[in-house]
Amino acid sequence: RLVLMDSSNEDYLNKSLICYRLSENYLSGIQLINTFDLNVVGSANQKEYLHLMIKSKQWNRSDSLLDGLQYVSLDDRLFYRTAFDIWQNGTRDFNNEVRAQYTKDSISLNWQNLKTIVFEDEQFKSKSKGLALGMSMLVPGTGKMYLGAWKDGLAVLVYTSLSAWQSYRGFDRRGVKSAYGWIYGAVGTGFYLGNIYGTGKFHRIRLEKHRLKIQEMTENVLEASFNP
Repeated sequence: RLVLMDSSNEDYLNKSLICYRLSENYLSGIQLINTFDLNVVGSANQKEYLHLMIKSKQWNRSDSLLDGLQYVSLDDRLFYRTAFDIWQNGTRDFNNEVRAQYTKDSISLNWQNLKTIVFEDEQFKSKSKGLALGMSMLVPGTGKMYLGAWKDGLAVLVYTSLSAWQSYRGFDRRGVKSAYGWIYGAVGTGFYLGNIYGTGKFHRIRLEKHRLKIQEMTENVLEASFNP
């Protein structure tokens, strides 16, 4: 109401936008400031506008908004655009300009935080799906162990090995007519094939969890960029 009574009061507008953000009513805050001319409102309200856009995950609109925000420096624009891209696509599309920023010896806190995400993503990418599947084919369970699922991998290795041993004992005693050998052979084969499928499935689950983790870390970095 105060904003409607005195639309020229920057402080009223700023406190209204903050209230909308803290109550997670981001769209209402965006609708309110869109009734004003961005070239007229001060830097505090421009900053709050960007904050609302980011909280509502309107990455494309936030990106186009940056050029119209006078308070945002060129370095910060690059930082925000990089963070938006990481949230949507991960770090695979980094260009030389961006890499030059986060590899400097002296960088801003924003870029230091972003560097942590890049390091986390690069550590994750060091694990190869093809290598994991190859290991699972050669020694059941080792592919999952390689990807970090030690307990599952060890269980597969033990069950498959025991089944193979029991199958061998059956065939060794009674030859190919051993029902005991065929049963445990079938069980062992099931464990072996399931182990290969499970390795591929675990890699997909691991990839999705990592994507969500990177997005959460990026959101935290973006939120930290608004702290004084």
